[in-house]
Amino acid sequence: MAQFEGSAAELVSYEIPEILLFCVRQNSDRPKFLEALIRALTTLDAGHTTAFRVLTENDCLATVQGVMEDHIDHPDLKFACEKFISARTHTATKQATHELRSLREQFTPRDTNRLVGGTVMRKFCSHARPRARQVRVD
Repeated sequence: MAQFEGSAAELVSYEIPEILLFCVRQNSDRPKFLEALIRALTTLDAGHTTAFRVLTENDCLATVQGVMEDHIDHPDLKFACEKFISARTHTATKQATHELRSLREQFTPRDTNRLVGGTVMRKFCSHARPRARQVRVD
């Protein structure tokens, strides 16, 4: 459910990230269960910016690193933890670079041209349907 923006927002409103993190902290002796929880956290973390902020406030990165150190002999759990850490650092880097760029750089070139390119008008013809055309006034 957390892969979609709308459902991720719904999960965040029910405080699911905090609940998942609480379960990770309470069930530190069950590696398979931890693996499933960390995979769910990874999906939720990448799917919604509010979930990213909530998990940052609850220090989830240190928790997952601690789980990885405690269960070094479980390769599946270790892989899930590494995926979470790499996704977390990638998302943090992406958000930081997105905030540093100006508003004009955040648009695609096509959208920028459309915004500054002129006026969109409807062109009517007697034997065809109306067409939208962009008219540039210099």
